[in-house]
Amino acid sequence: MRKTVSIVLSAVIVLSSLIIGFSCITMNTNQLMRKREIDDFWRQLSEFDGEITNRLIVRSKKKIDVLNAVDVASGYENTYFLQFKNEEDLLDAYNYYNALDYVDSVKRETAMKTDAAPALSDTKCYGTANSNIDDALKLIDTYYDDLPEIKIGVIDTGAENSELMGDRLVGGYDSLPDEDSHGSYVVGTIFYNTPDNVKIYSYKAGNGTTIGAEAATAAVKKAVSDGCKIINMSFGDENGDISLHNAIISASAKGVIFVASAGNDGKNLSLYNQYPAEYAEVLAIGNMTASRALSPTSNYGTGIFSYVTGTSVRTNFRGENVYWGGTSAAAPMFTSIVADILSVNPKLSLIEIKRSIQNTEMSPNEDNTSRNMPDAYAAIKSITGKELPSIKLDYTVTENEQTGCSDITFSCDNGANIYYYLSSGGDTVYPIDTDCLQYHHRYESGTTVSFDDKYVINAVAYSENKKKSELLHITVPDYDNNDYCFSSAANTIKYCRVDDKAIYVPETIEGVSVKKIGDFCFSGNKAAEIIVLPDSVKQIGQYAFSNCPNLKKVVAPGVTICGRYSFQNCRNLKEVIMPLDTTTYTGMFKNCSSLIIAQIGAKDYLTSRYNKAFEGCENIVNYNFINQNFFFDKIMNGKFVYTLSDNSDSILESPDEILFLWDSYYINRKPQTSGFDVFGRFDSTALFDINKDGIVNAKDYAIIRQAAEKY
Repeated sequence: MRKTVSIVLSAVIVLSSLIIGFSCITMNTNQLMRKREIDDFWRQLSEFDGEITNRLIVRSKKKIDVLNAVDVASGYENTYFLQFKNEEDLLDAYNYYNALDYVDSVKRETAMKTDAAPALSDTKCYGTANSNIDDALKLIDTYYDDLPEIKIGVIDTGAENSELMGDRLVGGYDSLPDEDSHGSYVVGTIFYNTPDNVKIYSYKAGNGTTIGAEAATAAVKKAVSDGCKIINMSFGDENGDISLHNAIISASAKGVIFVASAGNDGKNLSLYNQYPAEYAEVLAIGNMTASRALSPTSNYGTGIFSYVTGTSVRTNFRGENVYWGGTSAAAPMFTSIVADILSVNPKLSLIEIKRSIQNTEMSPNEDNTSRNMPDAYAAIKSITGKELPSIKLDYTVTENEQTGCSDITFSCDNGANIYYYLSSGGDTVYPIDTDCLQYHHRYESGTTVSFDDKYVINAVAYSENKKKSELLHITVPDYDNNDYCFSSAANTIKYCRVDDKAIYVPETIEGVSVKKIGDFCFSGNKAAEIIVLPDSVKQIGQYAFSNCPNLKKVVAPGVTICGRYSFQNCRNLKEVIMPLDTTTYTGMFKNCSSLIIAQIGAKDYLTSRYNKAFEGCENIVNYNFINQNFFFDKIMNGKFVYTLSDNSDSILESPDEILFLWDSYYINRKPQTSGFDVFGRFDSTALFDINKDGIVNAKDYAIIRQAAEKY
């Protein structure tokens, strides 16, 4: 009996194994057949070359008559794409199919526009330098040999391959020429801003300046089938498309990351719509100029996740380097950053990627804006803990007695190249290697550069194996018998010719009251150690004292408004006394690492996540913010806690992070964000959690208070 039972059990086990094996074979066969269906369908669709608006999408389980369609794609999900020669043929076909009982649906293709045709430029890629992608790629190349393959899908007008790209464009591209070049430009942008492990798949979903929504939907499914981790969509429409959105939702649930351009209409997307950029599953990207300010053509608003310099972006078309711009270029720049991050850690989730970017984001060159810019190098550094050595750039400015203007010499590490950019208006742009030498110049080591006028010089040093130097702003004056260049009409000192250690700015010049220190007035002044302003000076301009390497103390008793980045990179600045200053702008004391005492009437310092007024101020120990709205509880070795008088906000600095908890109004308005602060860092999980609805409860507050007692 036992022998019989054993035989029966063995037979059952064998039969079960056969059934399971057969099921796996059937499942694999079905998956293979489905992939072949997608591939065949997409091959047919990619060869369409007619107007998007003369296209019908018919869904029918029964085979249909394609009538006089000039192109047909079928065989996937009971769907037919039919391209007609003109609108008359399309309307006749629409009426015909709409009358058939066995046709499930018939729809005219929705045309979504690409975000402007490529605009060519004659300069090199500002976006790569502004987002520190160049340094990120050097870091990856220095520390990583065997990178995982990362696949990016580009849904656009198609792309043309070239020998330059080698094996980077590995699939999806069609055999038809990309006459509009838009899709090829997107692909080329990603090619130049990612390492070789990143493979690009191009999906032709339109032509000219339009993308078909249903074709884009099919492209999403094809990209998922091909294993793409990131999908770039540089197109949009104010109405959107439900089929496309459903495909995005489905793919997003599988871990696919979507990046889309915000559009080039110059509109506030809080008031207007732009899809797919504004779908919740998509990261919308706006465009910044070379000087890191919002492009006047870029859409903006609360729906934008990040802004990238999409101005003068290098790409490749038919083997030639070309340059373009717009949000269509900004989106693949951001896509490249995501791919670079995944290259060092492919297991990161979308939430973790977003957090790494937000933790390390840069403030733009704007006043108290809600916009932010990614820092690819800083994001990867935060993830890996690895970094590159930095280049130290130095300079000397002297008077040229023959010309009455300035001479300048530069020095830096061996093997580094120095570039400088001349600006009479104070543009803050990275000097870059360029064929256009009207403004950008490469410095020849050991030479002296002479000027025939007053300029603001932007200078930076690049090296193959080091992080590029800080961007320096240096005012090189002309010289005459006056200590200051003064505009009596504007009551403004435009720039300073004084090179004393102690500078006492006069209250009047030629009988006219001095009320403002102009933009870049003292920037790069290496002599000044103490600067005292009179009570009459009420305003300090942007970058006015930036990059003054030996400045230690500033006294400005009458100043009420201080411009953005006004003391940036004054690394020896220890004390600032401005008791009336109640309006401050972005990055005022950025990288003032020696700052210890700040007596500020700081009404607006702590109102914006993006202000980052004290970013990089690691040693400050004495804050005296003269404002009745909040007070400090504890200050000790830079670790401090303060609460607003209504107990709605709290700040503390832990050994690792500075945490800022926004008031419940702001958190409720944007519940996906928390823990930001003016120091430019955040960590909302280190000492407390915020409820899913974003409301801070008493328990959260108690945890903060308990943690504060440690310091």
